[in-house]
Amino acid sequence: MQRTRVQSALPLLFLLGLFLAAGCTGRLLPSGQPEGGTRDARFVIITTKGTDTLESLARTYLKDGGQAWRIAAYNQIDSLKPGQRVVIPLVPIQHGGLRPDGYQTIPVLAYLDMASSPKQSDTVSARGFERQLQYLRQNGFTPVSLDHLSAFLNLRGDLPPGALVISLDTTRPWAYEIAYPLLKKYGMRGTLFFSVDQVGQKGYLDWRQLAEMAGGGMDMGLQGNPLQIPPKESLASYLKSYEAGLSQPKKLFRKHLNTPCRYFAFASGLSDDLTVSLLKKHGYLAAFTRQRGSNPFFMDNFALKRSVIHGHYDMQKFQRNLATFRAMELK
Repeated sequence: MQRTRVQSALPLLFLLGLFLAAGCTGRLLPSGQPEGGTRDARFVIITTKGTDTLESLARTYLKDGGQAWRIAAYNQIDSLKPGQRVVIPLVPIQHGGLRPDGYQTIPVLAYLDMASSPKQSDTVSARGFERQLQYLRQNGFTPVSLDHLSAFLNLRGDLPPGALVISLDTTRPWAYEIAYPLLKKYGMRGTLFFSVDQVGQKGYLDWRQLAEMAGGGMDMGLQGNPLQIPPKESLASYLKSYEAGLSQPKKLFRKHLNTPCRYFAFASGLSDDLTVSLLKKHGYLAAFTRQRGSNPFFMDNFALKRSVIHGHYDMQKFQRNLATFRAMELK
């Protein structure tokens, strides 16, 4: 049976308890600042040199230049000066994006069709997509990887305040010919959910194109349908073939893209408990619906919300899908 799983907010007291347990009630710096750098399990304190940047410090101490925002946010700075004392947090500084005035939510945008000159109103134009990317960049939004999203949802990592995910649901060439070049142009990460059954067929992407996008920084996941039990087929026989339909594409994914597949999108937008249990059995970390909304850290990882972006959306309607914070008095 198909159903959409709607998540409700956790009780206020539970949120407050997590907030306090995470140690997010203030900026507690290690006492004393010696002349040289110092380090413990949670922080590194250094004196900057003339060649240091936020990105270079993030690469050195956090192994990821994209984590520069964490250093900037913790020290409340936008850039570095030589001789400046800087604290580098080695562990998440805001578990679940919790703050005294509320908590962070992560919007996931879903694009189902795109064309240079659309013939249907639901199809997003190349120009419209570019304008949306420009808006995101100019207004401080940061597209993040699915691995970073998963870490955030499981309280193992934090995300920048404007974090979101840009996803494409297709095996059609527009992902490679239109969306991928524009994402690269604006330095933004995207995610492609595709169907293995369509790869290599006429009018669809091939493995070479998919591998090129994966090598260029695109996240990859698989797309499939929820359980639909046929009326005249043996349940045991159907479940066996259904499970193979989830596990075999995962093997092809790894063979051709040389990386494991951990993420799944329901092509119809609906999820069901049996499919979710099989996804967990075969090593998936998360699954995405097409239920509109944004995702706080307490969302079910296998019923994550995504907002479909249609071609007839103006900028005001597009902006309504970008909620990154839920105000709630936690003090």
